[in-house]
Amino acid sequence: MGLIAATEYGLQPECHIYRSRDRELLHTFKMQTTLKCLSSCFSRNAKYLLMIGGVPDFRISIFDLEEQKLLTMPENKLPFSHKNFLQVSFNPKNKNMFCIVSDTTIYFYTLKPAFQSGGAMQDQDNEGAMQEELVDAYRLDVEEFHAADVPIPDEQVDPITFTSLKWDAYNRVHVCTNTMNLYQVTSKAPQIEQTLALNGIPMTTIVTQKHMIVATDEGIMQWYKIEPPYDGMGDKDADQMCLKLLDEIDQEYNFSDQLREENKAPVAFMHYSKSYKRIVIGARNGVLGRLYVEAEVLDEDEDEDDVQGDKEKKIIEVPLEILGRFHTAGIKGIRALANSSQFITISDDNSVALWEATNGKQLAVIRQFVLPTSLEVSVDGKVAFVGSDAGAFRIYDISNRSLPRLILQLRFYQDVIPITSISCSPDGKIVLISSKESDTIFICSQRPQDEFEIYGYIKMEGIVLSSNLIKHENRLCALAVLSNNLI
Repeated sequence: MGLIAATEYGLQPECHIYRSRDRELLHTFKMQTTLKCLSSCFSRNAKYLLMIGGVPDFRISIFDLEEQKLLTMPENKLPFSHKNFLQVSFNPKNKNMFCIVSDTTIYFYTLKPAFQSGGAMQDQDNEGAMQEELVDAYRLDVEEFHAADVPIPDEQVDPITFTSLKWDAYNRVHVCTNTMNLYQVTSKAPQIEQTLALNGIPMTTIVTQKHMIVATDEGIMQWYKIEPPYDGMGDKDADQMCLKLLDEIDQEYNFSDQLREENKAPVAFMHYSKSYKRIVIGARNGVLGRLYVEAEVLDEDEDEDDVQGDKEKKIIEVPLEILGRFHTAGIKGIRALANSSQFITISDDNSVALWEATNGKQLAVIRQFVLPTSLEVSVDGKVAFVGSDAGAFRIYDISNRSLPRLILQLRFYQDVIPITSISCSPDGKIVLISSKESDTIFICSQRPQDEFEIYGYIKMEGIVLSSNLIKHENRLCALAVLSNNLI
């Protein structure tokens, strides 16, 4: 397939579809959402791009890449709160079927043809009469599978919730929950078809010809044997064709042991390369790596030998190639570090990170106890200023990119309100700090030799939505956009 969909964030956002091989722009279109796209995915054959709109509409829409247009269909919205959204995924064997997953429900959608009125047109057989024009349209049929339909294990205390799922080639999904079981669920008349007891809580899976690879919360990856359905089954029995999950572990890999102590975290994502020679693995804390273990293919003679004698579990000892550590949530701020090839970011994953742009490597990460909401750097790129959701203003020495250190922490506002705007003057002397919940802008020094002295504050005539420093008539001035439509 080799396609990338990039969606804009802003009023009347557009989607841009690129070919990944040469980055050529193939399609651009306006999405059916007001501000942003919550999630998207391509069908396996790259005919459709499914999009779920974000706040405030949460509309489900589908773009046909072959016809280069959005499908006409009745308005369908995300059927649950966006805060409970987990993933959206197409059935790899059926471009007209996909599922949307929340933490408590799996919604199986089927795209079906319909007709919709395109307006009145002249009836050519009856002069003067009008008739309705019918245009090609589609509708979505939906079936649901609920976490409440999952039997509660004896040792289970917490309510059952879904965490992830993967489709197989037989119209089934394999569902990970907060129990020590993996569930195979049918997409038609959804129900549990098989249950595989595990040695830990499953985080994610991969299906190959011969194995169901399961990664658990303890950082272990295990290769469970599977049996494909009998090839001689006819079309009438197609719905009965399914994988058989066996309680036999062929191989095991300790992913957690490959990480440094400060980076240890369970696997959150696994994906085989197109050649099925390596697995790309992502951990919950943002560590990304490659494991060079080729997927095994079915061999009937070898399988018969395994039945005749007990086969020992193989421990895989291939080293993990660490590609880097990355953010696991939205990036809320980014600043270049002076004239270097490095930059700094803040993210909703409660972290500040420094990066080298030439190779994409993360140089350092600074964990935050509270969500960072604003970011600025000094003109020389040696000091970072970070505002938090709780009103903390932190100043970091980042002159040593690999070992950033906290210099000072300040609090400007009496109430616990977020710092939403930080601006440094281009002459390297002062910093402006403001909040969308206050009418006051604070001013402090940008320079370590001044010990970041607080110079004072400016009381505005309304709540400060944003603030910045500008040159006006050869003077450095504070520019503010206020809530009462004043600048």
